[in-house]
Amino acid sequence: MNEINRSYSKIILKLATPVMIAMLAQMFVNQIDSIMVGHLPTEVATPGQAGIGVSLKFLWIIGGFLSALGVGTLALVARRYGEEDFEGVSKTVTNSLFISTITSLILSLIAIYFSHNLISLISSNSGVLEYGVPYLQIRFTGVLSMVLTAVYKSYFDGLKKTHVHMVASIVMNIANIFVNWLLIFGNWGFPKMGVNGAALASAICTYIGLGIMIFYSFKPEFYKHFKIYNFKNINKKLLLPIVKLSIPAGVTTVVLVTGFLLFDKIVAALDPNNGVPYNFTVNQLITNVVLLLAMIGLSFGTVTATLVGNSMGEKNFIDASKYGWVSSKIGALFMGIVGLVMIFAPSFLISLYNSDPELVVVGGNSFRVMGFVTPLIAVGMILSQANFGAGNTKFVMIVEMTLHFGFLVPVSYLMTSIFKLGITGAWITAAVYIILLSSTMMFTFYRGKWKNIQI
Repeated sequence: MNEINRSYSKIILKLATPVMIAMLAQMFVNQIDSIMVGHLPTEVATPGQAGIGVSLKFLWIIGGFLSALGVGTLALVARRYGEEDFEGVSKTVTNSLFISTITSLILSLIAIYFSHNLISLISSNSGVLEYGVPYLQIRFTGVLSMVLTAVYKSYFDGLKKTHVHMVASIVMNIANIFVNWLLIFGNWGFPKMGVNGAALASAICTYIGLGIMIFYSFKPEFYKHFKIYNFKNINKKLLLPIVKLSIPAGVTTVVLVTGFLLFDKIVAALDPNNGVPYNFTVNQLITNVVLLLAMIGLSFGTVTATLVGNSMGEKNFIDASKYGWVSSKIGALFMGIVGLVMIFAPSFLISLYNSDPELVVVGGNSFRVMGFVTPLIAVGMILSQANFGAGNTKFVMIVEMTLHFGFLVPVSYLMTSIFKLGITGAWITAAVYIILLSSTMMFTFYRGKWKNIQI
């Protein structure tokens, strides 16, 4: 049995390693904004980081909802590729690119107009609004590149060519660090734009990453077999399966981010309107670290979704199940190691973002709480993605809606406002939410009803 598990592990790690590098690199595009802004004067750095943190959540509500088209794309590409239906792969990607372009352009323009209204829903702190609103408006110009990159990533991942997104993400990340250095601090004669420079650098570099993905799509090994730019493939009947699979995943993303935005609002209420937003800034820094960890879980989850989809296309349900469980164990091990740093060295992690010692005092215990549940973050994310790969997207949506609005938001409010446990009480609630999510996903995957889903 151990020998069989090692065989599955080798396949998972071979595919997951480039995905993990790519996802971490892509997430670091956002992280580098916060880290480099943290080196500005304290009166700019602390509210600036808070503004960036809340802005990124709104970016994910819009961009993440639309990027969920990649979930439907991946499920269909992986299934069709497992069936050796190359024409089906081509038609899926063409239609996904078409609907992604149209919806991204429309929603990003609307979102830019309402940016101030969005951030003021969460925080009335003058510093958060001053730096967060223009940052968000600039980042919304990159929604198109964000969504199209997600579709191309799903295309290549579904073909088990996970290295493509890795290359794009690494190049994009290197470019972002350099352009951030130019625009935030005004080096080499460029204007010193501060927080806005971070936003512009990130938006520019997302299009660099998209350009690399497009370049790969024209390489003979792909272009010869998959006619994804044949726009005669665009058909309402072909669009519907993509949308049907993607909408629950998109709603799940909106639910997740909305839940955490309401969580932000609860924490933001702990700070004065015009004072230094220590609680809110700590909240964003913890979120930054948890998101980096989540990228590890999402990396294994994406690969698991591909392998589950391929295996189901081949009618090999034993392999599909094995991939889910083995991947969960590996992901839990990886994230558990990182969790030890959160438990024993929270001050080190906080200092990477901001040198203000008060942040360590406010946020140390919350970091430790989350460190204990990092393995379960991996399990919950990986098995959620496995359900996506099987086409069980509605179930994941229902679970996340129930846990966020039935537990996370109301209980975190009780912990901070009624029981007066502050930000630590809020993050204890988040830890319990993770325990509930991972337990639900393990039970559902074990039952195996997902094996009967046809797409």
